[in-house]
Amino acid sequence: MKSTGYTLVELLVVLAFLTIFALVVSPIVLHVIQSSKANLFSKNLNQFLLLVEKDAEKRELSLEGEYRYQTEKLVWYDGETEIPIEIEKTLSKGYQGIGFLENQEVVSVILYGDGYCGISSSDGRKEILSDKKMTGEECFARMHS
Repeated sequence: MKSTGYTLVELLVVLAFLTIFALVVSPIVLHVIQSSKANLFSKNLNQFLLLVEKDAEKRELSLEGEYRYQTEKLVWYDGETEIPIEIEKTLSKGYQGIGFLENQEVVSVILYGDGYCGISSSDGRKEILSDKKMTGEECFARMHS
């Protein structure tokens, strides 16, 4: 009598092979995902700095104040009033940011989202931290000190 199915040993060998393959491949896949998130955050940080610099140039603002970015909207805040600013391109969803302006120049921008916190300034300084437990307020306090 001929059997057309697989034996228990054959099935266990295949299962063992698939388990080892998954153990080897999963850290690589997780690293690629983490790297792509970090790259996306870095691009959004650069984009935010450009948005703020471009608007500050266009408006020739002589006041000191800050730009605030939240829920895909950018506003200028001088301590008393908020002025909404139309922007062509928004950042990825879930990001919050603040851009600081002093003496008609953008000093720095701080961006938070997706477990990352970063600062970028006009003088080229750039720092990105990864901390899933950090809140937006903690990020802004830590980067602005």
